[in-house]
Amino acid sequence: MDGGSLAGKKISDVGRLASIAGQVLEGIAYLHGRWAPHWDVKPSNILLAGHVAKIADFGASRYLRTIRDKSEFVDAVSYMSPERIEGESNVVVRDLYGFASDIWGFGMSLLEAYLGEYPIGGGGGADCSMLMAMICGPEPPEAPATAPAEFRDFISCCLRREPMARWSAVELLSHPFILHGKRV
Repeated sequence: MDGGSLAGKKISDVGRLASIAGQVLEGIAYLHGRWAPHWDVKPSNILLAGHVAKIADFGASRYLRTIRDKSEFVDAVSYMSPERIEGESNVVVRDLYGFASDIWGFGMSLLEAYLGEYPIGGGGGADCSMLMAMICGPEPPEAPATAPAEFRDFISCCLRREPMARWSAVELLSHPFILHGKRV
């Protein structure tokens, strides 16, 4: 797509961000409705073209098996949810967590686009073990107090520490932040 991806972009226009978020959530809701988690929602997998946003790269399992160097591994871990990093051996629970994990990666991606930098550890640069410890910490990242209240609440619905407390894609589509963005 001609606009590239969300990676490296700073979008302070919350109306534009809400529009992007709504379109991506529609894609995530479609996948989840077919019992198919994406497993790799991150800024580089959100493609932009004008006012259109789409999810890309549905080959996460293949990608994660072919990681070539440490920087690729750190990028892969950066948007993983705490429960994926901590590991879950029960396959049924792991699949349910896949949906919540997509929402975590989506929330991290949106927060990064708003901030213009990775939201954990002062913008990145942490080594992999430090990054994993920060992601799994007791308090999830938050939007800054200077951000609009609807956006802050939306991000908190995406980045809850407990996976079953995170809103689903369908629930997030009815959040005021998304509904307001459709009117912009």
